[in-house]
Amino acid sequence: MKLLLLALACAARSGVLPEAGWDASEVNEVHVDMVRALLEVGSCDRALDAILSAKGQGLGGQAMDLLQAEALLCKDLPRDALTLLEGESKRDAERNRLVCIAHADLGQLEAAVTACRASVRQLKNGAPRQQAEAWQNLGFVLSATRDHEHAVEAYQRALLLDPTYTRARNNLGFSLAMLGRDDEAFKNFKSALEPTYGFDAELLEANAYYNLGLALVGRGDEAAARRNFNTTLSLVPDHELAQQALAELRMNEEEE
Repeated sequence: MKLLLLALACAARSGVLPEAGWDASEVNEVHVDMVRALLEVGSCDRALDAILSAKGQGLGGQAMDLLQAEALLCKDLPRDALTLLEGESKRDAERNRLVCIAHADLGQLEAAVTACRASVRQLKNGAPRQQAEAWQNLGFVLSATRDHEHAVEAYQRALLLDPTYTRARNNLGFSLAMLGRDDEAFKNFKSALEPTYGFDAELLEANAYYNLGLALVGRGDEAAARRNFNTTLSLVPDHELAQQALAELRMNEEEE
């Protein structure tokens, strides 16, 4: 931790890491930790610069390559990320996770599903949160293929492993709505929002109805979506997103 803090402090000042007296493995480890820290705070450009700087100094390895792919995905460069990942000889769960995301970003959904399934298999003995993320990613790409029944199963597996996984809970709500299971969808939207809006019951309900309305738009049921947006506004009259959604629905009607 001290090395990481030192690396970040030095990087912030000059972009150069203090390396005197360290062996190559220690230097590489600090670079990897720094890049991970930058990616965690969404600093994609700085992360990629740090990776290229490290590689220019003869550092690297698979961990650095995978972080470079993640930085490229962060910068919305999935094709570049996929090219890098395809050159990796070790095809482990993290590599397949990134391959899945890259294919999904490129709209190559069958390949994305294949890579996500491989990641799930490889993580069967991994930490619960890692397994949950793998199942959530699989659910997401399955929903993109409109296979919502299997997406629901994947999200449920993720939530069995980590009941607090908000993203999986929210995405489960979306797939349930696509299957016409609106009551279940609403409950999951509400549960997903509780950590953020649990302090205000009306705001919590309003946002759950709003999210259900968005899902119903995706399902093509604009009348039901409109009812949910209106319910949102009955609870929170100044809910700007619901107002915008209703305005867009009205515009669509006028254009037709």
